[in-house]
Amino acid sequence: MNQLSKYRSALAYLSLIVISLAALLFATNIVRGFTHPTEQPPSGQPGPIPVSVGGTSATTTAQARINLGAAASGANTDIVSLSPIGNLILSPSGYVGIKNPSPTYNLDVGSGGAYTARIGSASSDTLVVGGGAGKLTVGTLDPVFNISGTQFATYAPGMIGVKEELNGVADLSCKDYQCSYTIDFSSASYSSREWLFRRITDFGAEWNGLIVSLTPGFQGQVWYKKDYVTGRLVIFGSQGGEVSYQLLAPRFDWQLWSDEPSGLQPNEGLRVIE
Repeated sequence: MNQLSKYRSALAYLSLIVISLAALLFATNIVRGFTHPTEQPPSGQPGPIPVSVGGTSATTTAQARINLGAAASGANTDIVSLSPIGNLILSPSGYVGIKNPSPTYNLDVGSGGAYTARIGSASSDTLVVGGGAGKLTVGTLDPVFNISGTQFATYAPGMIGVKEELNGVADLSCKDYQCSYTIDFSSASYSSREWLFRRITDFGAEWNGLIVSLTPGFQGQVWYKKDYVTGRLVIFGSQGGEVSYQLLAPRFDWQLWSDEPSGLQPNEGLRVIE
């Protein structure tokens, strides 16, 4: 091989090395744009790789997410709203809507009048409002009974004022021509029905808030005496026998619940035409 051939071979080899080094430098900058957006480029080298060619156009992680329209991983505040996904939407205010494109409540479920909201499907589900001390405003309570595959609607009675009720059957016994039955609230055993009723109600002064209804199981007269000094309710009868009783009293916190509801719009509630 003559001298000229050797020179040409050496020049080609050197050119190959230069090209390889340039390619390696270019690839390094590309990788830096993806994996090290917080690194500042060395002096004299190009800045961040533009998004248009696969980079981030940023020198910080936060700016890279903004440029790429990406959210941080894990818990973050980057996602503030979601475009409608089927029937579900998360508004910028943090409200969740189902079949409602403009929710204004934490959970706002749209309806055509059939089912507005269904919470849970298991028979053991419990709806707790305000830690068990809140208020549920509805028009009608309808416990449904399924008997041999046929459903039957039943309805809870309404009442003006917050009250508690205790009912039972008294068996009047007679002694010295006097027939009676005593409900002793003062000595009722702990957690018994009588004990619980007395603890959660407000009988008022001289027990004037306690309503007593009696129905005898015999043809005769029945009456009662409120002995508020000793804490006893005594049921009397013209003869011995069975007497059904119903006791009704304001709940201990009845003064906190006004007859004027709160939280409703002027046109809401059951409408009564006068």
